[in-house]
Formats: sequence, structure tokens, C-alpha cells
Amino acid sequence: MREYTIKTETTVTDQLIADAVSTAFEGGITHWCGEAVAVERDNHGEWQIATTALFNSLIGENSGPLYSIPEFWDNDKRGYRLTNDQGDEIKKVLTLSAIRNALQYQPPNQKGISNNWFRKIVDRTVSEDYDADDADILVQIAVFNELVYG
Repeated sequence: MREYTIKTETTVTDQLIADAVSTAFEGGITHWCGEAVAVERDNHGEWQIATTALFNSLIGENSGPLYSIPEFWDNDKRGYRLTNDQGDEIKKVLTLSAIRNALQYQPPNQKGISNNWFRKIVDRTVSEDYDADDADILVQIAVFNELVYG
């Protein structure tokens, strides 16, 4: 039997992204991620550790880490720089665009493996019926463009 992937249009909110990243950071990626640091682009477009001003502007009535605040994910001027469990910096910063691109990822065809496995993860995420493993895979696709850590 052959399988076919059909792309559909789905609306994703900043809240959904914040919730999925929170799930990943608080349990899903802990087996491979050593550190996650909030970063923002400076006036030259370079990534710098997020300033106190950013924290203060977003925290307001919110509580919790920046990644759990939906407004943090409303543009690509901020994100999270990750390191692996060996302390090596991962080149790609986790940003809104990286997550949006991950939600549209199409795994390469592999003989004997359905390429719809990731679509099922996205469907569970969008319907808010996902777990830490699903959130982990979403973050891995966002920063590595592939599944690296099983």
C-alpha cells in the first residue's frame, strides 16, 4: 500500500508555539540539550543574550520564563540559542520562523518507513494533543532540519 502526504492550511497561534516550546524545554529536549539561552538581535542583526529591557517588556503580567510567553514568539528578532549536552553551541537559533518551517517539514523518503510520521506529530501538536517527545522532535527539526537524537 502506498501513502500520500497532503498539505493542508492550519492556523497556529503564538500561544501554541509558546506551549510547545515550554513542553520541549521542560522535559522533551533535556536528554540532548544542555542549555537554552534567550537571545535577541542587536542593531547589526547579530544575536546577543536578551537584555533586561526585553525581559521587563514581556514579563509584565506574565510569569514564568520568556519561552512560555506567547508575545516572545511574535517575530524573528528573538529566540533561543541552544547547546547540546556536551556544551557545543547549535548553530541555528530557535526562532518563530524556524518553528514555522519545522511545522511544514517533509521528511525525506526512506525505504520501508512512512514519511507521514512527522505529519502525525504536527497534527497532534496543532490539536494540542502532543507530549514531550513530540515537542522534542519539533524543536530538533526546527534547529537541525532533521531528527538527530532519536
